[in-house]
Amino acid sequence: MGVPSVTEPILSVDLAGGTVETEPLSSREYAFGGRGTNQELLAERMRPGVEPLDPASWIMLGTGAFTGSDIPASPRLAVDFRNVLNGGVGSANCGGFFGAALRNAGVAHLCITGAAEHPVYLEVDRGRVALRDARHLWGMTVSRTEEAIRSELGDSGARTLAIGPAGERMVRFACLIADRGRAAGYGGPGAVFGSKNLKAVAVRSGGGDGPGRIGEAAGAVARRLRESAFGRVHAEGGTLWAYLRNG
Repeated sequence: MGVPSVTEPILSVDLAGGTVETEPLSSREYAFGGRGTNQELLAERMRPGVEPLDPASWIMLGTGAFTGSDIPASPRLAVDFRNVLNGGVGSANCGGFFGAALRNAGVAHLCITGAAEHPVYLEVDRGRVALRDARHLWGMTVSRTEEAIRSELGDSGARTLAIGPAGERMVRFACLIADRGRAAGYGGPGAVFGSKNLKAVAVRSGGGDGPGRIGEAAGAVARRLRESAFGRVHAEGGTLWAYLRNG
């Protein structure tokens, strides 16, 4: 089983100027996967001395080579930024469907800088990004935000990565929430979104084709995970319960 070729681009969005730049991912050595490439991009673009909540800071949303396939755990989204709590590297991730939706919509990495003049959200569709007014969403919980965006876009399958009131107020440990309950929390990425007046990223359904099904090897790995002691306990009680029972 080989690694699928990744042809989706890196999109860089400046919220202050409303501009979007595209870089082909093929211009980079893609040996690091989503998190590694995120951190490479962050190291290149984050100037020394820029604080986590400064408009000039960056936050990177990244997918891996297998994201969107049937490889177990591949849909996770990597989120990298300057840690709001200690000023170091902030590296969080979340499960759910948002990562696969981003990749299937034609984006491998979404890099965001600047701060909008008023609350906005980003609409991602088939490799393109548009800025949408989010003043009417400010103050909403993440679940209400998702409902409102889906209704506004006329797309009941749109996937969102959003902040609630804590992120808007730049609470230092605020999370990003995908699919209403999947949290990217380490280091305060929700506060970074809030500092940029970025309420959410919404990915339209029906995008391009991801890597698709990998085949029998993926099925064998999935079965081994499900049948393992860790997998069974994780299914019963989630991540914390699995570590408590197996730690």
